[in-house]
Amino acid sequence: MTLANTNFRGRPLWQSLNSIALLLLILPKYVFPGRPWRCATSILRSTLAILAVASSCLATPAQQTASFQNAGLTLHYTIAGKGTPVVILSGGPGMDAAYMQPVADIVARHNTAILLDQRGTTGSMPATLDATTITPELYLSDLEALRISLGYKQWIVLGHSAGALTAMRYAIEHPDHTQALILLGTVPPRSATLGRMMDNVSVRLSPEVQKQVAAIDSTHQSPDAKMAAEIRLLFAADFYDRDAAAKFALTMTPETCHALTTQLLQNANPSFDLTNGLAKLHIPTLIVQGRQDPLDPEMASETRDAIPSAKLIILERAGHFSWLDSPTAFTSALQPFLAAQ
Repeated sequence: MTLANTNFRGRPLWQSLNSIALLLLILPKYVFPGRPWRCATSILRSTLAILAVASSCLATPAQQTASFQNAGLTLHYTIAGKGTPVVILSGGPGMDAAYMQPVADIVARHNTAILLDQRGTTGSMPATLDATTITPELYLSDLEALRISLGYKQWIVLGHSAGALTAMRYAIEHPDHTQALILLGTVPPRSATLGRMMDNVSVRLSPEVQKQVAAIDSTHQSPDAKMAAEIRLLFAADFYDRDAAAKFALTMTPETCHALTTQLLQNANPSFDLTNGLAKLHIPTLIVQGRQDPLDPEMASETRDAIPSAKLIILERAGHFSWLDSPTAFTSALQPFLAAQ
């Protein structure tokens, strides 16, 4: 993004900056005649403030919302930035994509970031949710339809948690269209290993919180409300930074969690083993896992070992949402990989 095509309060940003800079040059002459140096400090402070505003405007490229059609459904996505395209897949499964916006903002600094509202979440909700409208196969079909609609020969596929599972499946199914893989807080390539995740969660929760989680099923709430309530409690085990966990938990509401979508995807795929398919991939792959992620580094190592030439970076003092626990370290891990593609 350049100054020439960036708007600030309805005007091109470069015009606004030029106007303010000119004002700063002539103002001392009339406000402090004969002693313009007296306002030098004020000018410096004002200039730094303007540069901060400009930097903020440029750091987060303008975002557009668009849609495409596939298998009888209109799906929505947001797109921002310029450069090599990166499609971003949220996890859950069944959680809205909005929680991945901080990752999309980092990606969009130097790449085109496409944040997809996946089938069965807000923005891409079928009229009927059942085993014919929500399947892992349709998730892959949606991704390919999006790539084709955008006219990309290849793109980088980035997935978090269950979204990483979709990303790996897509790469196996469409290796020629996958320029690179980025797996954040990834699930292991075999479902047999996943059981350890809940053990890791349980040991991090107090007995009182475990009782609260167990009691949710007996409450008279909607399935989406129960899912949101359970996730909010479990986040204590997903973060290193408990304050970050508390803030993030507030975003988990019945409107952002989709229990039936989760159930349908899990029922369609109760067990999986991607090791044979992953072994055939020769695609640059970055895995970023938090040291304190319940999907622990040992599971991430299993994924690394399954993909030839995959690179694993373990972030210290970070959990399942490493970009919130340790944003600087996360950005330092992600951007060099993106720049190399």
